[in-house]
Amino acid sequence: MKSSDGEDINDSPAVGPIPSIEGAAATDALTGIKVAYANIHGERQTESLDVMKILLVKYGATVTNITNVNQISNYNILWVDEFGTNYTASEITTIKSWLAAGSKASPRGILFHGDQVGAMNLMNAVGATYANQGGHAGVTTNILPPIKAIVKKVYFPAPMNSIRGMTWVVKDINNDHTMVGVSIKSGRAALISDDVLWCSTDSPTLARDDNAKLGLVIFGWLGWKI
Repeated sequence: MKSSDGEDINDSPAVGPIPSIEGAAATDALTGIKVAYANIHGERQTESLDVMKILLVKYGATVTNITNVNQISNYNILWVDEFGTNYTASEITTIKSWLAAGSKASPRGILFHGDQVGAMNLMNAVGATYANQGGHAGVTTNILPPIKAIVKKVYFPAPMNSIRGMTWVVKDINNDHTMVGVSIKSGRAALISDDVLWCSTDSPTLARDDNAKLGLVIFGWLGWKI
């Protein structure tokens, strides 16, 4: 598998350890799910997210960078990472129509990852909203059942933002800020408001506690597997 800059992942010095997630799901849990990683409006392109992409592939999904919204008809999940800029009105209409058509037979979902996602108008259009309040860093056990049966602990390294107006999945260590939320306002949407999926040699956040399991669960829900 290639990294976001075209290098072989196995040769990349910035990629940290692949976390052990045995017991999180069957190895075919994401079979048939096609993930589109957005490279449309300047979203973050970094090899430090490649370990999460490796895990998705390990569990049966495919991951492809896309550069145009019109490509999403070929995919089940759109992953929009930090930074970047707002989407155009026509792009949002295309994404909302695609998302609303999601079903068990034709899975559709959208993930926003990080506390500084630039595509605010797209987020808000599909029911994902920041609270504009920082959360508390550390390891939390404030996790919504039945997800807690799989995901026991989640580590948030530096949450500069939190979530409002979404169904909470994980709250911070003080239990007063939602850090992972989901919405079905316009179809299945999820927001992870910190770098939970980040994994580099100097900051292997994905390998901490049950962060990798959380990532799999979120992608599984967005892909209508759970």
